[in-house]
Amino acid sequence: ELPAAVLGGRIYVTGGFGDDEVVLATVEVFDPATGAWSAAPPMPGPRHHHGAVALNGKLYVAGGYSRLGANWSRERTLFEYDPAAGAWTERAPLALERAAMAAAAADGRLYLFGGTTGTAQQNHTSIYDPATDTWSEGARMPTPREHVAAAVIGSTLYVSGGRNLGLANVRTLEAYEPATDTWRALAPMGTARSGHGMAAMNGKLYVFGGEDLAGPATLDQVEEYDPATNTWRALEALPDAITGLGAAALADRIHVIGGADTSGRTQTANRVFTVP
Repeated sequence: ELPAAVLGGRIYVTGGFGDDEVVLATVEVFDPATGAWSAAPPMPGPRHHHGAVALNGKLYVAGGYSRLGANWSRERTLFEYDPAAGAWTERAPLALERAAMAAAAADGRLYLFGGTTGTAQQNHTSIYDPATDTWSEGARMPTPREHVAAAVIGSTLYVSGGRNLGLANVRTLEAYEPATDTWRALAPMGTARSGHGMAAMNGKLYVFGGEDLAGPATLDQVEEYDPATNTWRALEALPDAITGLGAAALADRIHVIGGADTSGRTQTANRVFTVP
């Protein structure tokens, strides 16, 4: 899992691992003005299957795994990166060791949804307030799941797909309203998927790739969700089937970054999707 976040008009890609299965602390930054990648200071520790979001001019990296193999070592850490200072700081840790959750930011706060603690899929809604460096818990998601994706339209946070307690993929789309601390179920995706990417643009959601554990198969399907009509439609497929990707909306494009292909090989591609 390779989350991507937009900060200061640039895309930040944090951690992950390659074919050598070395977990990375690296931070790579894409500048659309030059079309070039550069390195930012590395995170305090290596992470994969973590959450990463931009909030109040800073980058936050929450939880995730620090290892691969027999012990994937779920983490509680919250790292904060200040681009002005070029430095990382550790903030208040999560209440639970947690990985494969979705992360999003809205109304000055960081939200984490679902994920796994190792013994079960979670439905926690964890809320971080950077002003007080504290965590609180919101209403729990109706559907416990991991390997989920999240995006924000207005003040509404959307969480799509994932794997349920039976390790089966789901088509679920649920929306969280911070103002009322409530959830509602919405029209399900056309394709059940986990390990996918999701981004919001022009008032709609866009979902990319992922995997189908029933196959098992890596997916190339792209779907668009319109909140005005509560409907999904299929769009042009990705150029290659991928899972564990990052998706980031920047200017009038969505960048679909990295991931692993059907054979399990990790990718370095930065695929650019033009919203229809």
